[in-house]
Amino acid sequence: MKFINLLFLSFLFLTNCTTTKKTTDFDYSKLAVEWELIRNGIDGKDICEAAFTIHNQSNQVFSQKDWTLYFSQLPKTFIPSSITGGIKIEQVQGDFYKLFPTEKFKDIAPDESRKITYQTNYWAIKKSDAPAGLYFIPKGKTPIEVKTYSIAPFEKPAQINRNKNDKYPIPTPAFRYEQNESVQQTASKKLIPTPVSLVEQKGTVNLNTSYKIYYQKELAHEATQLNAIVKTVLGKGFETNEGTTTGKNTISLQLSNQAILGKKKEAYRLQISQSGIRILATDRAGAFYAIQSLKALIPVEAFHKKQKDIILDAMEITDYPRFEYRGLHLDVSRNFHKKESVMKLLDLMAFYKLNKFHFHLTDDEGWRLEIDGLPELTSVGAQRGHTENELDKLRPAYGSGPFSDFPGTGFYSRKDFIEILRYATARHIEIIPAVDMPGHARAAIKAMEARYHNLKEKDEAAAKEFLLTDLNDQSKYKSVQDYTDNVISVCQESTYRFLEKVVDEIVAMYKTANAPLTTIHIGGDETPGGVWTKSPACNNLITNDASLNNPSDLWNYFLKRYSAIISKHGLTTGGWEEISMHMVETKDGKKHEPNPEFINSHFLTYFWNAIFGWGNEDVGYQLANAGYKVVMCNASNLYFDLAYDKDPQETGLYWAGFVDSKKPFEFMPFDLFKAAEMGRFGEKLSPEQVAKGKVKLTAEGRKNIVGIQGQIWSETIHSQKMLEYYAFPKLISLAERAWAQQAAWATIDNTQKRRKGMTAAWSSFATTLGEKEMPRMDIVGKGINYRIPPPGVKLENGMLLANTAFPGLIIRYTTDGSEPNPSSLIYSSPIKFSKNLKLKAFSKYNHSSRTVNSSQLTVDSSQ
Repeated sequence: MKFINLLFLSFLFLTNCTTTKKTTDFDYSKLAVEWELIRNGIDGKDICEAAFTIHNQSNQVFSQKDWTLYFSQLPKTFIPSSITGGIKIEQVQGDFYKLFPTEKFKDIAPDESRKITYQTNYWAIKKSDAPAGLYFIPKGKTPIEVKTYSIAPFEKPAQINRNKNDKYPIPTPAFRYEQNESVQQTASKKLIPTPVSLVEQKGTVNLNTSYKIYYQKELAHEATQLNAIVKTVLGKGFETNEGTTTGKNTISLQLSNQAILGKKKEAYRLQISQSGIRILATDRAGAFYAIQSLKALIPVEAFHKKQKDIILDAMEITDYPRFEYRGLHLDVSRNFHKKESVMKLLDLMAFYKLNKFHFHLTDDEGWRLEIDGLPELTSVGAQRGHTENELDKLRPAYGSGPFSDFPGTGFYSRKDFIEILRYATARHIEIIPAVDMPGHARAAIKAMEARYHNLKEKDEAAAKEFLLTDLNDQSKYKSVQDYTDNVISVCQESTYRFLEKVVDEIVAMYKTANAPLTTIHIGGDETPGGVWTKSPACNNLITNDASLNNPSDLWNYFLKRYSAIISKHGLTTGGWEEISMHMVETKDGKKHEPNPEFINSHFLTYFWNAIFGWGNEDVGYQLANAGYKVVMCNASNLYFDLAYDKDPQETGLYWAGFVDSKKPFEFMPFDLFKAAEMGRFGEKLSPEQVAKGKVKLTAEGRKNIVGIQGQIWSETIHSQKMLEYYAFPKLISLAERAWAQQAAWATIDNTQKRRKGMTAAWSSFATTLGEKEMPRMDIVGKGINYRIPPPGVKLENGMLLANTAFPGLIIRYTTDGSEPNPSSLIYSSPIKFSKNLKLKAFSKYNHSSRTVNSSQLTVDSSQ
């Protein structure tokens, strides 16, 4: 018996040794990682505390000391003394970091965990603030992605508020209910964007296959587009003929030899009557927009399944755009967006009558356009992944991880780009390419350094031909995104050879595509202080050029050189507002003012840095008053990558506040101060307070505001679905403000009366979104992943009350804890509260919001 017991104990000992053995060949795929935000505002400062927890899910002891965990996170400074767990965390570059053990790191036994807490500056309030793209690299081995990674929920005020001064409301269901109460269901609008004139007439028109299309020769393409719409609905197109025939059972497309309402561009008149449909336009673009209006007047249900006929209300529309520039900007550098995603976006832009697509093709994190003769721009500059020296690819960024996968990696071939150009041109959209310089140029810099490295042994001259850096430059600087090597040298001829080569190739692609090109956007923003100060090449240039006295003079020197390359092709130089500003000494110290040197260069200036409360709100008006043409791109209203609200589940940035679908709608381009109501931390603002001491737009300056543009930056966007979620329905509000004439409420000086008028106008617009445009995106938009806000919900005397932000949406609910679906009960009146309640808002065709559940309501009811 003793022998058996000893044998049994020996077996247990050996088993224990086996399951807890240390090994030099540990399976890193068995390590799970959790991240949590513990709290913001430590000691009343802009400091947050967070933690990684490493879970050992293997049957081996994790005792390794030679490993590194890499991750991306929006740039922050880690406080070394705060880091626990025998760990160091260091910034590699930009948003890329590494975490590795010190000699104090202790083993992690099987099924045990190690929590590593740390503090950084600033704050984190959203899921998208969490580290992303995590991977381990054991010494001497290849990357191992962290497949099991979780982010703990943000639930406490200390996790959702940025600091003690953060008064911006947390969007609880009860808060949403309160906000939604101001939106009253009204009669929906006939057409978005709102036309100049829409006169309804008696009767309806029955469109069927007996109709014929007659078109003026110049409008043959537009006639084809109209027929494609008809075929989608009826299953068969109309007979089309060149000619001027009008009358019953005809659709006539003709060009006017006179202005329409005094406008000669993009204007149209659309007449729908029992005696036929007539489109008269000032140009092809006007005819195209008339067709989009006609398409919008077709009931959405008609696109859901094939129809025998199309019933249209009789009316006459006369219309033209408020602004000549109606733009959308898309960043494909930070994260790439495929050709198909871009084309889908162009379709929706065209339908809502936007006409400029600002294509942000280059930045620090990626060069996305093939350039003949410079293959490294895409073989290196368009690739991201783990790399030792960036001679083969760029380092990971924005969670792209260790491997060269979408969305971190990708580019448009020459063929792709020409196809996109042709697609946009057919929809009367001009693509404005952006090649950002001198800052935000790291991808190009690293690509040309790789080229230099590959050629220098064979041909030194060829290696340096397009080099963008002074190899002996010892200047120290750090960009806003925490890069120390993202600014080109503006002092060597190889830089201008590179720019000339790129511009020549881009112009050639436009010519091949037969696409319009009027402007090349050069960026020009956020060049950090300290650049070029210790560059031998720049010191030599300053010494030998009598027009240069110090490194600060190099900015104008660069702008002259780059813009000359662009203007050689008869093109306009576009850029963010920095290209048209310069620093001057005043009695109150240094300040930025419009630079008189480039007014006659006809720069097109894009004004973005207008965050309420920051003090720069009037810079766009200063530039317009000085004579610069200006596109209003104000971050506080028109940056669509900013999160919809403060909800931690709503991904996106929030450095300039939060931008929901109402923000573009309430934007007033000619008097933006009037929209000032709340700062980015929720502090109350008044138009008078923000406008105090600021420059107002003059009558002459008003003529120089050429349009407005929405921006989509892609730091937090990793898929087509996310792109669509960020863009819609914000883009529709942008289109309303860009096309429709100035709203009557915007002209009211009294703040309270103006806000009352705006609220009433928003109710009408919101009703139209809920009843018409959201179903349209489901069907006509081929399943656009637009955002539906969660329903507002509150408890009152044990009863649950619910409402939506967009009248026309349907609220469905369950009482058994299951997820609401298209067959669930429809909310129509207050219901008795129960602990298993769940609610969602649905569109007519069953696109839905996030879920509101009873646990959230219980919390609200106790507050």
